[in-house]
Amino acid sequence: MAFILLPIPAAVVKLGSTEQVSRVLNFMNAHKINGVPRTGASATEVGWKPLWKTRWWLDGSAMNQIINIDIENMQATAQMWCSAGSAGKRVA
Repeated sequence: MAFILLPIPAAVVKLGSTEQVSRVLNFMNAHKINGVPRTGASATEVGWKPLWKTRWWLDGSAMNQIINIDIENMQATAQMWCSAGSAGKRVA
């Protein structure tokens, strides 16, 4: 059995609203903190290893709502953890 060892971030920030995202990003920018949004658990963040000791994970899993679906213009506005499948189910 093979194991994939994921690097451990300096911090994990659980985001719950756009206002919180704004405050966290402003803080990180002011303190020159690197961040990686972790939204789909696709493991693409594994490739960002070199800076993990100073990097924060921004966990958007609580932000999973569809804000608006505009069928006429074929556009959807959704929060960062919302899947395309859940948007499709709402339209169907």
